[in-house]
Amino acid sequence: MKPALLMAAALWLSVAHVASGAPAGSAPASEAATRSRFEWPKLLNGSILDPSSNRVLFRFQRRAVFEGEVLKVTREFKDANGQLVARELVDYSGDTLRSFRLEELQTGQSGTAEVRSGKERGASQIVFSFGPTNGPAKT
Repeated sequence: MKPALLMAAALWLSVAHVASGAPAGSAPASEAATRSRFEWPKLLNGSILDPSSNRVLFRFQRRAVFEGEVLKVTREFKDANGQLVARELVDYSGDTLRSFRLEELQTGQSGTAEVRSGKERGASQIVFSFGPTNGPAKT
């Protein structure tokens, strides 16, 4: 899979998941009071396979931790050799997406989606930017 395609797929899946209102995971019965529906699973490991050969293309890990009232979710994707190729950093306030950052380490590109509250009640906008990790981004 080409790095740009991985980045586009990961961004689309993350934004589509949040926009759909789908539950992120179910908490154990002992953890009835969660602070965000995106808190669970706190740790998840998995593999992305080539459907034609079942060969491992990528391995990923999701970690979710609170820093104060902000839930910080990190998803890291490693290639079959164990090298980190992409990282997603997501911040939530309660059940509300605040920011999403995708770092494509193979190409040196990164992208962000930041939710900004509007002046009117309930109004908000999503500001996207994309570009070289250490260079000017396009908004």
